[in-house]
Amino acid sequence: MTRLLRTRDWAAAIVLCGSVAGQAVAQPAAAPPAVASPLAAQVAKLGDFDYDIRTAAAQAVRRAPAADAASALVAAVTTGADSYVRFKAFVLLTGLLDPRLEDFARAALTDRNDRLRQAAFDWLERHPVPALAPRLIQLLETEQAEFVRPSLLRALAALDADPAVRTALTREVARGLDIFRGAVLEALGQRKAAYAQEAVAKVVTAGGPLRDVAAMALAPVTDKEKSVELVLRVSQAIAGGRDDEGRELVRKTWPSAAAMGIADKSAQLLALMAERGDDTAAALLVEAGIAGARDLRNHAAVALGVFALRTPERLVAWLASHPEQQEGVLALVKDGFDLLEEDVAEEAFYASVRASYWKAADGSPVRASAAALIDGLEF
Repeated sequence: MTRLLRTRDWAAAIVLCGSVAGQAVAQPAAAPPAVASPLAAQVAKLGDFDYDIRTAAAQAVRRAPAADAASALVAAVTTGADSYVRFKAFVLLTGLLDPRLEDFARAALTDRNDRLRQAAFDWLERHPVPALAPRLIQLLETEQAEFVRPSLLRALAALDADPAVRTALTREVARGLDIFRGAVLEALGQRKAAYAQEAVAKVVTAGGPLRDVAAMALAPVTDKEKSVELVLRVSQAIAGGRDDEGRELVRKTWPSAAAMGIADKSAQLLALMAERGDDTAAALLVEAGIAGARDLRNHAAVALGVFALRTPERLVAWLASHPEQQEGVLALVKDGFDLLEEDVAEEAFYASVRASYWKAADGSPVRASAAALIDGLEF
């Protein structure tokens, strides 16, 4: 399966993903013995080659009683022979908020199954375990898998209250392959890591392929309005250097962004603005995605997918306020998710939207938009 852009790895090139045959994770001592479940057959289908079959299997597991689903998923994670099924079972288990997840994540950190290791790091990013900081720092010396190391870096960034973690991440800004340095820069930007601002600024001033990624990392750290101007100033292409127009410039140049060769940068900026509550930015992404040329649509879909994964509640609210665009938005987000391939983040998105559904009043626009997202995105 082709992995394209990842949510937080904007700098990564399009590459082919290979799977590594896994071995069973040693069952954590706190976990009870796996019990045969009527859902075992559905869990086994999570690795089916047929998309419809594995999608239907995942839906059946999500809609089963939580205890039954957890039993079947735990059995697959701990004793399953199929490496892909073990990975998918772990991902679905994250949506159930199972209390044993920390044990499974710890056990998976050095598993031979690269997908499972990545999912474990992705879960730890969302559920930091401070006691694991020394272990994760140590793994920086051994974890070199192309799609796993960025997840390790983000899991480590979630622990940056620890001075040792800050030191390690700051060091990684200037060390290793560009694809990994880009992941560090993006993680620092998401964390608004002022402690690394000097190191990140050096990447901006030095130029090179990571300059724009570093500028995006600085943007959340600097003044809310000036941050966009900074990105535009260093990204070299926004309307011939008219950086003084800031946020309005992004909006004005977006329709012609593809022709100008800046669609990716503009889409990233719009996603950042939408995350901060700028409804106009979200509307521009939707409009371009629905009516724009194919190149612009793809960038809009990825950016909208990023916006959705990072702030699910904002997407639910936005869709509730724009029901007339529901069909187009669902198609865009679905395409964005397919391109991003953020499995654990998607499961967290589902859990958040599900929570929004149950919190909202029956018959309300919010409940309707949450239901539409769950059904339209095939959760």
